[in-house]
Amino acid sequence: MVPKGNASQKADGVHFPITDITLGPSKYLGLAPATVKGSSSGSALEISSTDELTGKKLALTLANFKIDYHAKKVLADVTPLGGVTMKDTPLYDFTVLRPLVFQQVPGKIVLQEVLGKLMMTQFMQDTFMRTLHLPEFASTVLPVIDFGTLTQTIDLTPRATTNPTPYVPAP
Repeated sequence: MVPKGNASQKADGVHFPITDITLGPSKYLGLAPATVKGSSSGSALEISSTDELTGKKLALTLANFKIDYHAKKVLADVTPLGGVTMKDTPLYDFTVLRPLVFQQVPGKIVLQEVLGKLMMTQFMQDTFMRTLHLPEFASTVLPVIDFGTLTQTIDLTPRATTNPTPYVPAP
């Protein structure tokens, strides 16, 4: 797995800068702030392997991530190597582990929320199996893997501008 575009690998995981976020009243918490929508345009992950029989590279690029809070899905543009991009494809279902809260970090204030129980959608399971030529047993493993958490940290201090141009994989 290789970060592309605005994405970067850090010691604690892959980081995707938030390029657009909308806050509004929470339908669960009344007037408390909640994330209504968010995206990380220009960020991508290339997931690749090599076909053991042919030596050919097999790859899938996930790019331009969005979070649909109403449907509780993480979306992205999905492009198989040499294939056609499928826009806003549901990647994962999620639950909100920790709603948006203010946190004081030394020298600044941030908003943070944690999404978890990231479970791959059936469509993405099928796409991974087909595109990456995964072994048959993977079809029983992918539906039960919890892919971890997404932590959105909104730093209220100014930062360098992040390029919001959507990432397009090389052909």
